[in-house]
Amino acid sequence: MAENGPKLATALSEAQSIVEAAEARAKALLAKAEQSYQQGYNEGYQVGVEQGRLDAVDMAVRMLEDSGAIGDRLAVRAAKLALAIAGSVIGEQITVDPDTVKRIAVKALQESIIGDSASIVVHPDDKKLLDDVEEDLVRVAGGSAISITADPKMSRGGCVIRSDFGEVDAQIENLIDVITARLGLVAEEGEVD
Repeated sequence: MAENGPKLATALSEAQSIVEAAEARAKALLAKAEQSYQQGYNEGYQVGVEQGRLDAVDMAVRMLEDSGAIGDRLAVRAAKLALAIAGSVIGEQITVDPDTVKRIAVKALQESIIGDSASIVVHPDDKKLLDDVEEDLVRVAGGSAISITADPKMSRGGCVIRSDFGEVDAQIENLIDVITARLGLVAEEGEVD
């Protein structure tokens, strides 16, 4: 057994070396695995951060586009409201300043092609106002004969000029419709939104 003593000591020493080498190898593999895990985590984290940044940029762009569309819709609604208010204010202006009727009639006459005569059709409440300035209207019409007739279907303040060459509709509602069309707005019955 004494002979086995040095062999046993050598075997124990070799076993100890193998165990230490295995532990060292296990530590190295564990360190490598932790390093690989950390590297993968960091790369994944960076990819996630970059994706999050791209998503945030996309969302910001969509929000800006949406706000532009909202702004456009608000501008259209504001324009429609302004036109509705303008029609109301013009109606009030006619009540306060009867000369408004004369100015609209003069402007309509200036836009008309008049031959020997023209007829101005107005609301009955506006007829007297234009009768009082008929001579001025004849001068604007280049000396052509002017007749002023009342029609209760006409709105206050506006008029229609009729001649052999056609008609100029200067009713307030029509003027508002022309402005609406020029602004590219769609006017619907009773809609102000």
